Amino acid sequence: MQERRKAPRIPYNAKFNVDSLFRENHDILNDIETEIEAFDISRRGLGFKSFVDLPLDFYFDVNLYLSESIHFFTVLKIIRKRQAENCFEYGCEFVGLAENLAMKIKE
Repeated sequence: MQERRKAPRIPYNAKFNVDSLFRENHDILNDIETEIEAFDISRRGLGFKSFVDLPLDFYFDVNLYLSESIHFFTVLKIIRKRQAENCFEYGCEFVGLAENLAMKIKE
C-alpha cells in the first residue's frame, strides 16, 4: 500500500489532560476533564487515544514536550476519529505551528 501521509509519523509517548474544547464559532465544551495518551507525532500532527468520545472539528491546547529542554504550547484540531476496542483513536493537526517548531519535531 502506498504511503499517503504528507509527513512521516514517529512513535511518541506522552499523556496530556484536556479540560476544554473549542471551535472557531465560539462553541466551548468545558469540564471535559479527560486524559489523552499520544502514540505518534509528525511535523503536521499528533495521534492519541482517549476513553472519552470527543467531537471532530474541535480544538484544544497542549503543552508539548519533545525533550527536557524543548517544549512549547500549541493548538491541535481533531480531524479524525476511529472506534478502537476499548477506546477512541484520534488524529489531530497542528494549527498555526511555526516552521521552526515543526522542524524540531522532525529532528
